[in-house]
Amino acid sequence: MPRNRNNCMSDRWQTKRFIGAFLLMLMIAGQPMAQGSSRDVIGVLIDNTGSMRPHLSLMKEIAKEIVASSTTTTYFSLFGFQFVKVEKEERAMILLGSQCSTDREILKKEIDILPIQPGQTMLYDTIRDAADLLAAKRPPTCDAFTEKALVIISDGEDRASTLKDKELISELQKKNVKVYAVALIEDLSDERGFLSKSSRDKGKDFLKRLTSETGGNIVFPKNKQSVRDILKALFEPKPVTKK
Repeated sequence: MPRNRNNCMSDRWQTKRFIGAFLLMLMIAGQPMAQGSSRDVIGVLIDNTGSMRPHLSLMKEIAKEIVASSTTTTYFSLFGFQFVKVEKEERAMILLGSQCSTDREILKKEIDILPIQPGQTMLYDTIRDAADLLAAKRPPTCDAFTEKALVIISDGEDRASTLKDKELISELQKKNVKVYAVALIEDLSDERGFLSKSSRDKGKDFLKRLTSETGGNIVFPKNKQSVRDILKALFEPKPVTKK
């Protein structure tokens, strides 16, 4: 029986796994990496679950621009979501790309073929799993890394994780993984319950706490803002406030 196109594309992603490294600030500043300097590692997590379908093209453009803007010695780790059935429930869990890749063309092709996946988003669990790979579970061909960062392109909504948000932040802090987020929250509901926040507020608050408490940064893209400007706002050093 023929397999559907999404399954075939997921298989291609699953068989190509990688962990990578680059200096975030040097990427934006365009400065060369010094010879013999310690490597930093970054992962890019694209939220390709069903609710993010309207933003899939933008998310892919952002991920590809990160790859294209880096130096030739930069390594990358690419993460997404894949459909898994757990106890008769549909879940969206971590999906991996190639490991320790510096091949820009392959990386961009992998981003291009990333399909939309159904299932309840296990965002917190997936962030934890990606951080584990960046922090310790790298393949033997990868160097050790001193700085570890994870870029998340998502609305921040979690629906099925076993891990709590506070537990996730604590684990990331212990692993010294900084989180940077491109927050695409406008499609989340802004209707509040009598004693609860709206889905939009929950996603926004989670991503703000996640990035702030791990030492990263967050950006909320504006209408018609260019991808390059989004990344500049995300990665450029913040001005030092004089006391």
